[in-house]
Amino acid sequence: LKESFDEFVLKTIRFADKPGSPPAAEQAKKAKEEITKGKMFEDAIDQYSADTAPPDKKLRDVTINIPRRSLNANPMLKPVAGLKPGMISEVLSTPQGVLLVKVQAINRNIPADFTQQEAKYRREYIDQLATGRLIEEREKKRSANLITWNDAGLKALFEAQVLLTESTGTPEQMRKGLENFLTNMKAPTLKDGDIFSQPAFNMARYMVIEQLWRSANKTEKEGLREKFVEALGLVLEESDDAGMRMMLVEQLIEMKSEKAGDELLKASEINTSFGNMGESLHNQINTTLDILKRDQLISAATITKIEESQKRWQTDRTEMLAELAQDKKAREEAEKKMEAERKAAEEQAKKDAAAKPADKPAPSSSDLVAPGGATPAPLPGTGR
Repeated sequence: LKESFDEFVLKTIRFADKPGSPPAAEQAKKAKEEITKGKMFEDAIDQYSADTAPPDKKLRDVTINIPRRSLNANPMLKPVAGLKPGMISEVLSTPQGVLLVKVQAINRNIPADFTQQEAKYRREYIDQLATGRLIEEREKKRSANLITWNDAGLKALFEAQVLLTESTGTPEQMRKGLENFLTNMKAPTLKDGDIFSQPAFNMARYMVIEQLWRSANKTEKEGLREKFVEALGLVLEESDDAGMRMMLVEQLIEMKSEKAGDELLKASEINTSFGNMGESLHNQINTTLDILKRDQLISAATITKIEESQKRWQTDRTEMLAELAQDKKAREEAEKKMEAERKAAEEQAKKDAAAKPADKPAPSSSDLVAPGGATPAPLPGTGR
């Protein structure tokens, strides 16, 4: 159990297919042979890695920390969990590409409350082992082509979920894995009566692009924005969501698109929540409307429609709050009445108990003795 809290410090080489170069798997095999013969792993990083170094350090100095539990839960990386510091993995095939991994160090990070909470940590560890086993069995079936997908859209959604939740690596490796996934996605061929395939495919594509968007810098977002807007729009065609609609409006404003006003109107019209989230969205729509007016990205007719929609929301919310206040008042009055009736009943019960005459006690044996100590006369008909 304590070993499960180990954290692996790793260096990696990601190999990629490049024009004029051997396939990534062949590059990795060659690099592994060279390292086995004495080449420094860091020198192999400099020669082979397809990753880009961060601004503040050399690529050979970049490390990533991955918990043992995460390695064990990922069938593609599980072999790394069996390595010791200084050891190098065999060639690994992952969604991020072909990898070689070197274990720099293993740090044991046992929680401070381990002794007090050992039972809890043991349960969590067992759950993780079970999850890892399920993933491993699933991957065995998938790699052996034992899983047959009859729907390309649902297949894409499943694989996108696996990619986003189970992948590990450096940010650069994660980004490459997502980009490769997008490149290799196969759109579904729609069949008569098939209503799920295309929406599932659109959602998978959006999930991957959204993850790329969140990890992108300003320059990268400029090149990704059109894809992001397209993916958002396709998902919203199937299932509207005010939050996603506002994300779309934000991107259209950045693109200086007059479509932003139409999308803002849709967001206003579907805001049917009167709680904190609904109020926050209402305020956000007002603020965004001011921006569209300022930048002249909205027509006068659309401005009028949005303002009318916002007024309706405010009126409906005011009426709803008034109804809630009235209901609350009625409940409180009913509760007060019931409490008063309860207290009155208790008081009446006390009064009734006080007014009831006391029961006369049964005569004692001394009451049967006549004055002076003589025995009383026999009762008629008893002979006593």
